Amino acid sequence: MPLLFNATAPTQVAPARASRPRSAAAALLPYSGPALLAVLSLGMLVRVYHFAYDRSFFIDEIYLNVNFVGRSFWQLATEPLLYEQKAPLGYLWTVKLFAVLFGPGQQALRLFSLLSSLAALLVLVPVARHFLRPWGVVAAVAMLAASDSCIYHALEAKQYAVELLATLLALWLYIRYQPVPSLRGQLQWGLFGALLVWFSFPVIFVLAGMAGALGMAALLRRDWRQVRAYVLPFSCWLLSFGLQYALYISKFPQSAWLMDFFDQQYDAFMPWSPTALLPWLAHKTYMLTQHPLGLMPHKEDSEFLLFSPWRYVVKLGWLHLGFLLAGAALLLRADRLKFFVLTLPIALMLVASGLGVYPVFERFTQFLAPALMLMAAYGLDRFLYAATPRFRAAPLVLLVFFAPPFYNTTAQALNPSRFKNREYNREVIMYVNAHYQPGDVVYLFWNMRHVYEYYQGAYGLRFTPVKGSNVKNESHNATEFMQKLQPDLARLQGARRVWFVYDYVNRDPIGDYANQPAWYHEDAFKPTQPLEDYFAQHGRRIDFFQLGPHTASLYEMPRPAAASSPKP
Repeated sequence: MPLLFNATAPTQVAPARASRPRSAAAALLPYSGPALLAVLSLGMLVRVYHFAYDRSFFIDEIYLNVNFVGRSFWQLATEPLLYEQKAPLGYLWTVKLFAVLFGPGQQALRLFSLLSSLAALLVLVPVARHFLRPWGVVAAVAMLAASDSCIYHALEAKQYAVELLATLLALWLYIRYQPVPSLRGQLQWGLFGALLVWFSFPVIFVLAGMAGALGMAALLRRDWRQVRAYVLPFSCWLLSFGLQYALYISKFPQSAWLMDFFDQQYDAFMPWSPTALLPWLAHKTYMLTQHPLGLMPHKEDSEFLLFSPWRYVVKLGWLHLGFLLAGAALLLRADRLKFFVLTLPIALMLVASGLGVYPVFERFTQFLAPALMLMAAYGLDRFLYAATPRFRAAPLVLLVFFAPPFYNTTAQALNPSRFKNREYNREVIMYVNAHYQPGDVVYLFWNMRHVYEYYQGAYGLRFTPVKGSNVKNESHNATEFMQKLQPDLARLQGARRVWFVYDYVNRDPIGDYANQPAWYHEDAFKPTQPLEDYFAQHGRRIDFFQLGPHTASLYEMPRPAAASSPKP
């Protein structure tokens, strides 16, 4: 009976890298070493550059990082995070440590993500050498180095760059310890894997998929000694996840409104109906080339790339996806164990998505990037080493393959305003802080309260605002909306100058179901416009500062009429 997994017996130590390519192909594909050094240097340089640029926090970053301003290590572990945020405890404590050491500024809170991304570039090299030949290694590292998706998360003060590194470390531990049958080696493997669980929620998919692939291979070989050896590391992983779930995750269950948001806005949960499943899988698979792989070009102001029927040809997603699928198929044929180690985590994620507990959406798939890159690089690897001896121009395929990601990365370096999720929360709140005068009153619309809370705690601001109430769910129309804001406006009476600070795009606060109530989300209704009209009717606008949707309007209000003196 043919084995499902055609791996060598694990008691035989596997070589650290794949077998050498044929001499003809090797002679025609030189300089892999300098090329690898070049893409590593480029990947590190562009990440450090954007870190130094220090763009403003994005809204999701603020929601999480406001928790580091005034909370202790113990509070981060035992109390629900503000704005219903979720993050692994290991990530929270590490970032909190950086905040204690360097202050809670933006760069300190992004430092863990940056260091994780730089480490990921280095760890990918030995991992890729286990699966690929020299130019395949270059291709895999180049994907990670130039992926605008991976670069974005490397400079985001959230956990997704750490999750990518956790996947790579899990793969490295597999390469390092799986061939070592000793008790000490299996225990070290188990303990290190157990630690990863506390820094990444989805790494459990990677570890469980790995355990499933290795365990099934040993069972099919009837290698009972190996099965017994696997019990120790796999039990460590399971125990660690169980402890984390019991002590931490279960205390802060996923919010129903958030699951509804991803379902309604992004179709992020796998359907089980065959008629809906196939289109869903096709679309999600294609979109993997954009996120997490970051291979397709994008330009938000290009009508051609956004709307032209030819955009699918020009964006080369078909080429990237073709090499990815071909690489997966070829790997399945060449080494089924390696194939299932890389793909079973994807299958487990899809099952979790179908059960409605894990959304398949952009940042939540970031942990899959290493496996996807290795399979795409495997397709490139097999093509280059097979085709180059016959077609000298075959390596030009690399230039075409990597043109879009390097275009994205170069364009964003030359113009950082093109960086994904570019927002200007800091610029607007700091503009108000710089131009604030004693006696001014700052009125924050409800959708800028979190911005003030973070920047006040991290940098200290000169003003204490009137925080606007969120009355949209209590109102049935625009008139009632303004009526319910009258208590807020009454607090501004007597002010000589009033700042009105708002975001004209964000209509849904954390905890609200998307697009509710319907009247508030009608295109014709602009929630902040009635307030602008109110201030314009009662005063005169003397300053206006706007970057993106973030806005600060300054109104000079009339002095109250002096009371007339009584007649004698």
